Amino acid sequence: MAVRPNPVRLSCNQCRWHKIIAPRSDVVPNDYFLDECPKCGGELHRKQLSGLFSSLIRLLNE
Repeated sequence: MAVRPNPVRLSCNQCRWHKIIAPRSDVVPNDYFLDECPKCGGELHRKQLSGLFSSLIRLLNE
């Protein structure tokens, strides 16, 4: 059985770039696996979003 992954927030501490990725199905987009910032090339930090915020994003995506 396929399971939809939790939304993820990617952020860069160098240039403050950020993006929230909330897959609509069990197929995740390519940018879900980014390791470096597309703007400055710095290291990206990944944070799993959970709880109320995650539920709200999932409701908006349906």
